[in-house]
Amino acid sequence: MIPLIFVSSVISENSENEFPILLCVASLLVTVGIGVFLFITTGMEEESYKIILQEKEFSEKKKSGKKVEEMISAVYWPIMVIIYLVWSFTSKNWGITWVIWPFAGIVFSFICNIVNNE
Repeated sequence: MIPLIFVSSVISENSENEFPILLCVASLLVTVGIGVFLFITTGMEEESYKIILQEKEFSEKKKSGKKVEEMISAVYWPIMVIIYLVWSFTSKNWGITWVIWPFAGIVFSFICNIVNNE
């Protein structure tokens, strides 16, 4: 990123040759691509170890909690959609009624935490 800024400031005085800027942009994109590749492969390897060793979210206790969360989710979110649509169609104020979604997400998080802490 810094070479791109430096080269673009130097080239801005002399705008005839833009090839160095394009070269810096290409090198920046390649660097970002390599970084993303490394993050993804490392994350996949870590998740594989968690699955094999049954740690964190893959432990037996968490798996049973996930089943309960899925059952609650199967009822909770369709009810939220119904409430949203009824509220939006009756009030015809679509610009405000979307606010239900952040609150619904927070309430669902609280419900899941209560279920998982039992």
